[in-house]
Amino acid sequence: MKPHTLGGRYRLDEPVGSGGMATVWRGYDLRLQRIVAVKLPASHLAGSVQTQQRVTIEAQAVARLTHPNIAAVFDTGRVRSGLRNRLPFLVMEFVEGHSLQTRLRGVQPMHWTTATRICGQIAAALAAAHERGVVHRDVKPDNVMLNRDVVKVVDFGLAALLPIPATSTRIRLGTPEYMAPEQLRGEPVTAAGDVYALGMVLYRLLTGSLPWHATTRRGTIRIRQSTPVIRMPPTSGVPGDVIALCDRCLSNQPEHRPTSRQAADVLRAALMRHDPDQSARTATALPPASSSPTVTPRAAAPPPPEAAPRRPGTRRLLAAGAALAGLALLVHPPWTAPDGLHPAGQSEAAIGDSGCTVRYIAHRTTDAFRAELTLRAPAAAGWALRLLLPPGQHVTAASRVDWTQDDRHLTLTSAATDGNTAAATMFTLTGELTQSDAAGPTAFHLNGVTCRYAVTVYATGPPRPAGNPPADGL
Repeated sequence: MKPHTLGGRYRLDEPVGSGGMATVWRGYDLRLQRIVAVKLPASHLAGSVQTQQRVTIEAQAVARLTHPNIAAVFDTGRVRSGLRNRLPFLVMEFVEGHSLQTRLRGVQPMHWTTATRICGQIAAALAAAHERGVVHRDVKPDNVMLNRDVVKVVDFGLAALLPIPATSTRIRLGTPEYMAPEQLRGEPVTAAGDVYALGMVLYRLLTGSLPWHATTRRGTIRIRQSTPVIRMPPTSGVPGDVIALCDRCLSNQPEHRPTSRQAADVLRAALMRHDPDQSARTATALPPASSSPTVTPRAAAPPPPEAAPRRPGTRRLLAAGAALAGLALLVHPPWTAPDGLHPAGQSEAAIGDSGCTVRYIAHRTTDAFRAELTLRAPAAAGWALRLLLPPGQHVTAASRVDWTQDDRHLTLTSAATDGNTAAATMFTLTGELTQSDAAGPTAFHLNGVTCRYAVTVYATGPPRPAGNPPADGL
């Protein structure tokens, strides 16, 4: 079967990718006059009920999603195949560029900034899907397209819409090399499986290979089932927080893995901390998938003194990223670039003396919050970081740090025996909110000296029931 047009509207120009189950064509929408991608299942699958269901699920799954890192679905239909069968097809956004798998055939391993930038955008796409009740189930380099600085996750052909029916157990769908252990056992699908696959992609980009090798699907499954916990090997030049995230994603226990949103935040923060130029390049490509566009105002401050010119390109990119994504940015004072953090009412001399910068990235619902706090300061013994929290915010737990809270004043001290700060240390805070509009901290002091800081809070709203799209249908 070699159709030239589908439904009198979609012209098929040339095949651009094919597999055992489908072929993707570069096509042209004659009505809207635009280039599209058309996905046609293999003709021998035309009569398969399962094929019909998969195409329907893929269309429904992607139709829920609007995100710059996910290739959109425009239309679906059927074309005659033989005398009785009608073959379903999907019309999608055509992504210029090449797959991540093709890129891996060239340079291995990747520089950590490139790997982090790519995986950060994959994580952002997965977060958008997971927050809409969609699990991809086949995250791998073949399903990631690269177009300059933008990553697109494609092929939701094995996607699952949560909640998963009980009848879906014991079915292994996906690519064994990237499957989570629970998927290999045929257990019900969860978003944690996509996070495991994300970790495996990050592992491959950073090391240049997978931690195992087999020539057949059955052999891969057998090796995988006998493999213990996977850990990143020592890798020169890769920041410790990136390695730690990879290890967490590859945990054999789904409940020990981060969420896709947390992974995206950690990868974004790593670029900000260790490579500001890379983070600026990806500011527009790593938006949060679900955030309320609210900005907390701050009290007016005297105009700051004239400062040395900053990098305008970085500032414009960051501002554009915030505007396009509708970020809930709570910044005190306005954040321009990693080298441009200034607390209101503090002299440049005092700032320079402290050498301390803090980044605070939080997600809150109506009654709870979780925050990643990164402290960057010279090594010092017996340090204490004091935060001024907004009213109604109460910390209930913290990782890797001791803490006490007195009303709105939170004090963090090192949990390490030597009490020294590292060049960059990340802590996780969780807590409760008694005011649903609580913002972020408004002051940070290290050993009594004011720190420069940037605060970002994503207002995610109350959790939606799994599988139910939001009221706006996105």
